[in-house]
Amino acid sequence: MEYLKEVNATGESPTQGKRVMVIGGGNVAMDVARVARRQGAASVSLIALKSPEELPACPWEVAEAKAEGIEIL
Repeated sequence: MEYLKEVNATGESPTQGKRVMVIGGGNVAMDVARVARRQGAASVSLIALKSPEELPACPWEVAEAKAEGIEIL
């Protein structure tokens, strides 16, 4: 949440590298991954304990993340 708050407040990513890994599988994790990608990360991976079909995030959010090139592991 802090990452998203910072981006919304300043329009810039706080300390983001070119490769980003997000841990989680809910809507907030998807939002963080998608924002990191839009902020210039060359590679974004989302690491979850469940398969992409079992993630608690909304199905459309998962589909859009995949369409933006986010790898779900």
